[in-house]
Amino acid sequence: MKKFVVIDHSLCNLQGHHYECSVAVAEAAQRKDYKPIIIANQALQESLTAGDIKIIPAFQVDWFNNPVNVKSIESVAPDSSKQAQPWQARWRYQLYLWQKENQELRTFLEKVEGSTQRLKEWFKADLRSLRSIPLANTTWGLLKIFWGVTRLVTKIPLKIANKIANKSSQSEEVFAIETKSFTQTLEEILPTLELTAADQILIHTFGIEQLEELFYLLNNHNRDNLPTCHLLFRRDTEDPLVVNAAGMGLKKCLENFCQTGLWPSKIRFYTDTKDLVRKHNQLSPAVFTQVPIPFRQEKLKLENFDKGIENKNFVHIVYLGDARSEKGYQHLPALVTDLWTDYLKPGLAKFTIQSNYNVAGGEEVILEAKLKLCQYPHSAVELIDHALEADAYYRLLASADMVVLPYNPMNYQRTSGVLTEALAAGKPVVVPQGSWLAEQVDETRAGIYQSPQDLPMAVRYVLENLASLTEKADEFSRHWRSMQSPDYFLECLLRPLEISPVKTVDIQPQNSAIASILVMMALDKLSDRDNLNKIRYFCRCGYEVYGIFYRRLDRLTRRNGITLAMIYSILA
Repeated sequence: MKKFVVIDHSLCNLQGHHYECSVAVAEAAQRKDYKPIIIANQALQESLTAGDIKIIPAFQVDWFNNPVNVKSIESVAPDSSKQAQPWQARWRYQLYLWQKENQELRTFLEKVEGSTQRLKEWFKADLRSLRSIPLANTTWGLLKIFWGVTRLVTKIPLKIANKIANKSSQSEEVFAIETKSFTQTLEEILPTLELTAADQILIHTFGIEQLEELFYLLNNHNRDNLPTCHLLFRRDTEDPLVVNAAGMGLKKCLENFCQTGLWPSKIRFYTDTKDLVRKHNQLSPAVFTQVPIPFRQEKLKLENFDKGIENKNFVHIVYLGDARSEKGYQHLPALVTDLWTDYLKPGLAKFTIQSNYNVAGGEEVILEAKLKLCQYPHSAVELIDHALEADAYYRLLASADMVVLPYNPMNYQRTSGVLTEALAAGKPVVVPQGSWLAEQVDETRAGIYQSPQDLPMAVRYVLENLASLTEKADEFSRHWRSMQSPDYFLECLLRPLEISPVKTVDIQPQNSAIASILVMMALDKLSDRDNLNKIRYFCRCGYEVYGIFYRRLDRLTRRNGITLAMIYSILA
């Protein structure tokens, strides 16, 4: 039986898109008579099963190449292998009640915890900087050498002890075990699966540095029995995580895959928007294919739930996903304040806001926002502090009358799983102009706003036109679901690759008007990455961008107004 292997080394728990995407694709492969296998992070709990799909917890790093500590990972699903003692159960229940009754104090303590953790990291960074200070020919320099030799000698018996501990598998003592890289784990696991050329491998989340590791691994592999590898790129080519990646970089990686013949014979490339397809196709001869955003649509069947909340007489406004700044969580307090008098206080509307963190301790701006939100009564603003199991997540989505997604448009030129699910559920949404999200909707089924200050106005627009927007959103959902199914995703992966001999380029008609933007900026500010990203953002939106860059003059010259005179003369 042919095998379909989904590799997701960041799959630790129910956080983010990882679990839903991996399981949805594996189930689709199963329907196509493949034997599905998911290779996840070693931190994944055994309780997070997926029917009869085989899941192998193996990886020690995530897609950032950061080691994942098993003990630090929390999951929504309880670990049945570790039953709590009665006194532990009572203590946890009391803690739960205390958290529910003292949300403000709990959020304040979370803020203190997050600040302490960041302070600790700053101290570590300072210590790393001190190590780089050249102190040769000094007493301190000699001490550094002595300390280095001592550490080296100490590590030898520790490594021996680690090997003994691994062989016995009885001891739980903690030693300084070296973390295995992404490809080191692959080299160990893949041979045990006995894969052939008829099998398929999908890696749907990875970093550019890991893409380079994968190139060397596959290039040195015997290609006769090498399965077809499908790589899904989710980030913009201008994303800092892509641009600043160590190693040869994205462009060179893609070129190497082409030059060595790995593409298109043994590897295929994908991304999930037309814009990202175009941008990636410009980097190398490799051809990228657009794929949908898969999720288990059977979970959306509203007849499986009590639709909405029984006998509710209010509008349910929902924010889904992690509480983080690029998702605009920090804009929610101002939105709640704006709607308080007209909608929330009279009981005409209610917010349910998922508020779990994607990083330990949470971002500072998120902690401040959460502290403000938890001051409102639970009947008006309900906060959910944990990632949700699939059924609970889709039940919450089913109960929503609208879904608010105040995302940063510069970050979200990429896709959004939450928007995909909300549109499939037939929900009106509120999204920012200039993002991928806004390109999927119009004002007949969504509120679209220009800046965060306009978010309350867009929500009010949906509230005032909720019936008509819901009707249009429900009509659109039927087509949207057919285009975002896991089965169609698998079909895109398995169909033969079509390679055009010449890449076509869209040419703007000469008689069409193109909006222009003039950027005036000090020359020394041009090297600032934030400013460059803003200019690139305008270009992505289809504007013609022109720039006037001037040198900063001394104070005397500025007083005489020469800087402005220079600019006016250039414009003239």
